[in-house]
Amino acid sequence: MCSIPARTATSPGGGRRAILGPMRPGRRALLALAVAALVTPARADVVHLANGRTIGGRVVEEDAERVVVKTPAGRVTLPRRDVVRIEREGEARTLLREARQAA
Repeated sequence: MCSIPARTATSPGGGRRAILGPMRPGRRALLALAVAALVTPARADVVHLANGRTIGGRVVEEDAERVVVKTPAGRVTLPRRDVVRIEREGEARTLLREARQAA
């Protein structure tokens, strides 16, 4: 087991506090996965449009008239008539992809 010495900083009251203590490699990967889960959508879906374009993100709303996709750039509302199909990525596959990106 490797040990990383804790770095310290001086707090406003003059005392010292730890910034980063020893962290095992497994915990570092788990922390990276948790941060990635907060930053990226929980699920990646691909919306195929009638004009041949695709939009990747997470489908957050869907009804007979429209499909709303949350993307990294924001929400996109699409008329349902323009959507040919939606490929949904399962939660397990998403977690595996995010873990690989974090590693």
